[in-house]
Amino acid sequence: MKLLYKAFLLNKLQSSFKKYKGELIYTSAGFYQPVVRLVSSFIVAAFVLPEMFGIIQAVALIGSYIAFLHFGVFNGLNRNLAFYKAQGQNEKVQHMVNASFQVSKWVSYLGLVTGISVTFYFLWSGRDLIYILSALSLTIVLFFTPRNLHYDTTYRSGQDFQKLGQILIKQSTLFASVSGLSYFLGYIGKILADVVNSISGFILRYRSQPIKPNAAGSKQDIVELAHVGFPLLLGGYFLSLFKVADQSIIALRLGTEDLGFYTISKLILLAVPVIPTTLGVLLYPRAAAQYGKTKNNKGLRPFFYKALLFNVIVVIPLCIVLYFLTPVIVHTFLPKYEAGIEAARINLLTCMTFVCYGPSIIIGVVRRNTPYVIFTGIILGLFWLVGLYITQGDSSIEDIAYLRFWFSLTLAIFTLGFSYYLTTLHDFRI
Repeated sequence: MKLLYKAFLLNKLQSSFKKYKGELIYTSAGFYQPVVRLVSSFIVAAFVLPEMFGIIQAVALIGSYIAFLHFGVFNGLNRNLAFYKAQGQNEKVQHMVNASFQVSKWVSYLGLVTGISVTFYFLWSGRDLIYILSALSLTIVLFFTPRNLHYDTTYRSGQDFQKLGQILIKQSTLFASVSGLSYFLGYIGKILADVVNSISGFILRYRSQPIKPNAAGSKQDIVELAHVGFPLLLGGYFLSLFKVADQSIIALRLGTEDLGFYTISKLILLAVPVIPTTLGVLLYPRAAAQYGKTKNNKGLRPFFYKALLFNVIVVIPLCIVLYFLTPVIVHTFLPKYEAGIEAARINLLTCMTFVCYGPSIIIGVVRRNTPYVIFTGIILGLFWLVGLYITQGDSSIEDIAYLRFWFSLTLAIFTLGFSYYLTTLHDFRI
């Protein structure tokens, strides 16, 4: 009897592994990528002065402020691909891909022009070499990022998680290898790693894209994607600006050296959210498909509880462990960045608010974005106003870190409450 039970259990496990193999590989890549990036950044920081690191980061911030150029087309593709696939409308799926790819080309060219303009500005104003090289790196990143975003969406919404996971693992491994050049080249090694990461990401995605464009995107399809995705973009865009507002204020008011000290905080704020973000990426296509089948908001209630429970179980303990480990790690390996330890520990409190990321997918699925967009915009505006005010006199990166925490907590409470409220409605929107 025991042998039969063991055989049954083994068969069940093998069946589950085959069924969710792609998701497991993608989830593994989702954890592998931030760990590799974190380790790579620590290696770079060990051989790059805080002020130099701060300059590179300050130039890179430009990319966050022009991330709206696709006007929500990629966000619309993320939602519509899963939605139309669930309804068996394969021809419509192809039209959506064609339209998104068309826009990705346009945005790539706009990014190229932006990067070249920044480079010429630094040349004209007589800036140091590090500014010029950082601007050239920005140019390359801005050119390839829209294509990579388009390809990523076709992988995720097509639920080809296995292939995308393999790509992310290869890309991250190459990035880590090139980051080691900082030992020999200093900040130039960091810039080269960013360039190689962007180009290699494009090549890997292009070679095995799951749904290839077969015609130019029509105006009608582009408008449809933008109509669906623009509200999603606004919420995501405001949120992305909120995520870099602390760094922007530090660069603007406190200087590039303080921004360099804030690197530890930045690494933590980038690494920890990967867990809830990865879960959200896995759940979003399934939630959109479920929504298309049930045609009812209430059918999304299980996704709210699953995402929230998983994030609380994983994120909170991780933040507590990192709170005590961060000083030890920095003192041991990055003594030049010791001035950023306290800000990093404060930002670990901020990371606990990221448990709202998973449940927030419901807002996008049901297309009830307006309240979220408005609230996020208000939070962003208030953060800038308060941040600029408190940095008029004597202030520190710790002050900015505390400010980030309180505003993040407020946004998280609203996001969770609004997401849950949406699952109580008997409603359906195409």
